[in-house]
Amino acid sequence: MMKKIVFTAALVFGSGTAMASDADIIKPNLANGQQLSQRCLACHNESRLEEFNYFPYLEGQKYKYIVRQLNNFKLGLRKSPFMEGEVAYLSRQDMVDVAYFFSIQPKKQ
Repeated sequence: MMKKIVFTAALVFGSGTAMASDADIIKPNLANGQQLSQRCLACHNESRLEEFNYFPYLEGQKYKYIVRQLNNFKLGLRKSPFMEGEVAYLSRQDMVDVAYFFSIQPKKQ
């Protein structure tokens, strides 16, 4: 049982580490990030933020932070059935691209 827990932890944390390094290794594709961002903005926009008050702004967030959080949703380390479904179709390249796009946008207050 202990071996299974250690193996699972190594797999999960190893994947998270690998993904974090992807932000350093994979070259972002700005055009793809801009295209993918439209799906994100269905919830992460000003009108939804005012209505529900719990969708964070993505514009101006740190690039590596966004990549890490997307990866955490994909791995199930961060729980949100909706976000887990949204990131399920994203590749590593897609996550890097959308994170880069939002990171270079002017920060909203």
